[in-house]
Amino acid sequence: MSTTLNFYWDLASLDESKRVAAAAQLITSLCEFQAAMPASTEVAATEEDLGRICASDVAYAIKRLIKGLASPRDGARQGFSLALTELLARVPCISSKVVLDLLWKHCAATSSMKGQEQRDMRFGRVFGIMALVQSGALARPASTTAADIKRIVVELTQIGAKKTYCREICYVTMASLVPVLAAHEDRDSLIAQLVGIALNKGMVETPDELLLALRLRRAFPEFDWHTAFPKWHGAHLLCRENMGKLASILSESSSDNPALFSSWHPQLHTVWDEILDLYFGQARGAERTHVAGFAQLWDAVVDGRLFAPGGSQFKRYWGFLLLDRVLPHMSQAMIPTLMTPNLVRCMSENVSVKKNTPLAKVGARTAEKLVRAAEADSKVGFAMLTHLLSHKNSTGSNSGSTLSAMVTNRIVAKLDASAITDYVTYLQKLYINPEAPGKDGEEAEELNTRTAEKQRQWAIMQMVRVVRIAKADNTDEVVRNVLNFLAVHASLEVFDASKTIPECPEAPVPRISANNRAQCATDLLQFVGDLNRQTGEESGDSRRLGVGCARDGTVWATAALTRIVAAAKQYVTRPFIANFDEVLPEVEATLKDLKAISAKTAQQAKSNMDNALRFRALELLIANICLLAVLTNSANDASEYMDALGELRECYEKLVPALDGAKKKTLPKRKTRAAAKAEEEGEPMPVEVLTDILISLMTKESAAVRKLCVQVFAPFTGMLTEDALESILGVIRAREGMGGEDGGNIETEMEIADDLAMGAGEEDEEPEEDEDEDAIAPEQIEAVDEELRRKIEEALGDGVVRDDAASGSEGEEFDDEQMTVFDDKLAEIFAIKKQEKADARNLKISFANFKLRVLDLADVFMARQPQHAFVMTLLLELVRQAKSITRDSRNRPIYERIMAMLDRRGAGEFPQEFPMETAASVLEIAHKWAMRAGDLAQLRTLGALSAFVSRAVIDTHGKPGEKLVSECYAAAQRDFFGRKASQLQTPFFQPLAAKLHAAQLAVPWKLATAAVAEFGKPGAAINTFRQAHVFELAALTAQSAQRLAEEAGQKTAVPLATELVGAMQSALAAVLASVAMPTEDAKTVEAGRFAEIVKHSVGTLRHVAKCEAFRKPARTAFETAEWTALIDSVRDSAAAQKYKTAAEKLRTEKWLPK
Repeated sequence: MSTTLNFYWDLASLDESKRVAAAAQLITSLCEFQAAMPASTEVAATEEDLGRICASDVAYAIKRLIKGLASPRDGARQGFSLALTELLARVPCISSKVVLDLLWKHCAATSSMKGQEQRDMRFGRVFGIMALVQSGALARPASTTAADIKRIVVELTQIGAKKTYCREICYVTMASLVPVLAAHEDRDSLIAQLVGIALNKGMVETPDELLLALRLRRAFPEFDWHTAFPKWHGAHLLCRENMGKLASILSESSSDNPALFSSWHPQLHTVWDEILDLYFGQARGAERTHVAGFAQLWDAVVDGRLFAPGGSQFKRYWGFLLLDRVLPHMSQAMIPTLMTPNLVRCMSENVSVKKNTPLAKVGARTAEKLVRAAEADSKVGFAMLTHLLSHKNSTGSNSGSTLSAMVTNRIVAKLDASAITDYVTYLQKLYINPEAPGKDGEEAEELNTRTAEKQRQWAIMQMVRVVRIAKADNTDEVVRNVLNFLAVHASLEVFDASKTIPECPEAPVPRISANNRAQCATDLLQFVGDLNRQTGEESGDSRRLGVGCARDGTVWATAALTRIVAAAKQYVTRPFIANFDEVLPEVEATLKDLKAISAKTAQQAKSNMDNALRFRALELLIANICLLAVLTNSANDASEYMDALGELRECYEKLVPALDGAKKKTLPKRKTRAAAKAEEEGEPMPVEVLTDILISLMTKESAAVRKLCVQVFAPFTGMLTEDALESILGVIRAREGMGGEDGGNIETEMEIADDLAMGAGEEDEEPEEDEDEDAIAPEQIEAVDEELRRKIEEALGDGVVRDDAASGSEGEEFDDEQMTVFDDKLAEIFAIKKQEKADARNLKISFANFKLRVLDLADVFMARQPQHAFVMTLLLELVRQAKSITRDSRNRPIYERIMAMLDRRGAGEFPQEFPMETAASVLEIAHKWAMRAGDLAQLRTLGALSAFVSRAVIDTHGKPGEKLVSECYAAAQRDFFGRKASQLQTPFFQPLAAKLHAAQLAVPWKLATAAVAEFGKPGAAINTFRQAHVFELAALTAQSAQRLAEEAGQKTAVPLATELVGAMQSALAAVLASVAMPTEDAKTVEAGRFAEIVKHSVGTLRHVAKCEAFRKPARTAFETAEWTALIDSVRDSAAAQKYKTAAEKLRTEKWLPK
């Protein structure tokens, strides 16, 4: 019996370490047994010889290991094949013939077997042959014959032909046989057999056959391969003449014989290892002289087939895997070969970091390696960027939002300034002289012009994009370069081809079109708008002052204007913009003012940073408005911008003395001399003029202008006057009409006030059901559009029937020609009416957008000046507007914007020195709105707003403020607990105690005490549901007990806690008595509601009892015989059995600390 049986069990383990250890122990033991046998040079050719020549354990092991190759159990094939390979390598007395005989005997697939069993047998033979090849036994002339090799080749060819999933491994095994043939005496015969049997007489139609053919060609270059491969041309299988056939084979697609490639596998074929080793291997330089270039192979196979438009996702998957394999060998010269339009398109369409598909994953992994390769070498990164963003690789408008955009963004972010400069220079040269394909004749010129325009659009887009995302140091020069290029080509053109300027070193061919120049202007304005929000400084006040400027302090918009004016004075250019010569003097005067403002900014930065920021903001605004006036295509807009520019320059002149005097004033309320003089003369203050200008600019469609207005407004919020605020409030108050004869005009302030007054009078009424909107009132039937009537009468002409005609008379009937004319006129009338309705609708949308933009100004003011008295005024108007448009679907964006602004007032600093009447109005509107608000989100926002205003009014006005807050909240509590239709909920009251500081907590505690005392007893609230909420309100208020005890002082805190605990005890005693001894007249609390009351009450008492200062009042109120008797009465009452469990929780030992 064999002594090595225990080693075979772990050979089938799934744990690789166990398999390796078991194989090592087994081979060590078997070698020791064989070494004990008598020395002999005889080789076992049969099974009988095996038992005679080898040790018994070795003979048993050979059979056992071969049988295990067909086992499907766990890791049996891996473990047994490993052990068999090592055994054959160390015991040379075992011939190949006996191993093959045992394989054919124990791994025979018969027709009586099931499909799975046949599969296991085939795998057993393949693994056995692999072990024989890898062990080196076939290289021993004494143990291997030509017949053995032919037998192996025939068997592997047959298995691969029957089962395609075994084809690759079979041919990989045969490729491993090739080195064995070199030392064999029948080498040429064996090569011919391989070609004839395995390669189908040299046809080579699959990647598996190509692998074997390439391996044979590599090992035996002197063999007559022209005769061996009759269907292939050239000196090598990979030569240029065979690219078409190679493309079909390597992409595994064939229209002649589709059955050759019937299965797909998620890994690259092994043939690619041989191909890549040929192109990139160090020792195969001589063979590379006979093959096509790698670029030709990549273009034909990968780009032309795997990444081809319309290709399957399986082919693209292989393409990304292959790109991943090539990346380690990528150089700068290979970038044009790899970064093709098809590759960029596939990255844009199929690769995503968010998708979880195999294609998206492998593409994302490959893209990550692309980025790493670019980051490692800036030259490679620059070349990759050039081709990824090439106009030839442009895949449409969606390409910028895909993974390819992410790749390019990361590459640009890692490039240094010199590489970015080189790329920008390349784009500028492409803009001047596009790489347009040319053809002869007239049609070629039209195609060339159209293509050139498209390439120029792409060049400008990429130029701005690259500079925008670049993070290299010293990028100011690159930004200035791009800015000057856009500014010159947006406004001027070079008419003298013999003279040049830096932005146009040679005459553009073809001539730059109007569309390209318009795009330059648009992109320039957007680019400057982005630069307006960037800064060249890193931290501190210099960072705030450097927003919108270069590192040398030059405003980017000013730099663009300066370059336009300088280029316009050169005789080689002429203006492209209409009326440019007329506005040029105004632009030059503006530049002088901008220079003065910049100097003033630098001066103020030394003494008053706030004023410096204001001057900088004004400089930004003037420069950008001047640039807009120069570059805009609309004459009306240009005129408006020029008018605004004049007003801004006047505003600056008046602002200088106002800001100079601001730093000398000693009292905050004292007016400067400039302000006093302006008030005496009735002139508006500079900040008021500026606010009006900013509001008027908010009507523009340009997002850059709107963002600039908000940015400029922020530094001036501290100077805002009442009139300036009124300008903002006027827009907030206004709203479009609800219909009628005004045709959707803006309602006046009086009309809104009337609406609010009417709404206030109707608030106490229950909401009525909505009337039928489709019903037509009689007065509406009589209301006829007289203009429409007049036009129809004109169209009818003599055929119209007048109202004053006799009742029996009839108009003349129209003939066909008259009816046709009438139909045309009628269609024209209705088209005009339709357009008028569309214009009215667009006007309403525009007004809503305008109001949203002005709300941004209000939001900025409240964020920058949270302690200003005007904040309360703004809150009043905001809450009024939000309440008036709550159910107006057309103004839903405005409503949501206002509610977001109100919701943000829940924390931070509070306004000061405001009239108490304003705060009273805010509280009144918020509370009345909350009483009828059915939305919990509304209630939370209104509750937070009310708490915010309450904190501010108490801070500012002291005791009168406390009285106001108490009265408002007391009225809200009476509505909540005493009116069934009230929409209030406890989240509305919760923020009050959380928002107030400790010295002000007396207000919510007294309110909670009053609520419990008035509505906590049975029958006091409108129903038991609201009665339970009384105790919940007390519990929410008691959460602030710790703050009250620690910060307010015992003199104030203890009486408040005593009153609340006393009211709780009295109300709970009444509730317990009602459930213990129910009567027919009294309202009985349901068991569920009683449990809620107990839960909230216990919560309140626990919060109070946690504070040591409050424990004495708690004990005084609840540690009494009467309280214990009440709970016992509930426990003992037959009618109160369903209440006793909850009542037991009220015993003092349950919640009062010992």
